[in-house]
Amino acid sequence: LLLSLATVSAYAGAPETFVEEASAKGMAEIQTSQLAMDKSKSADVKSFAQMMITDHTDANQKLAAIATGLNLKTASDAEMMDKAK
Repeated sequence: LLLSLATVSAYAGAPETFVEEASAKGMAEIQTSQLAMDKSKSADVKSFAQMMITDHTDANQKLAAIATGLNLKTASDAEMMDKAK
């Protein structure tokens, strides 16, 4: 999960907002990558999509662990899917 200083500072006052937004955006990346895996015939596209799925799944899991450690509520998968859409 790579974040610019501007992104982090934008959420500095509201960590729960950051967790929610980052989780939803990660889920959106996973869903669009899954669509690419399902629809593409290109091996390169499928390979890149799989890398995106793996990376964003790992990032969301790490973010959830950090949020739990800070006693921040994390969105359920259903809530994240809604927000991602």
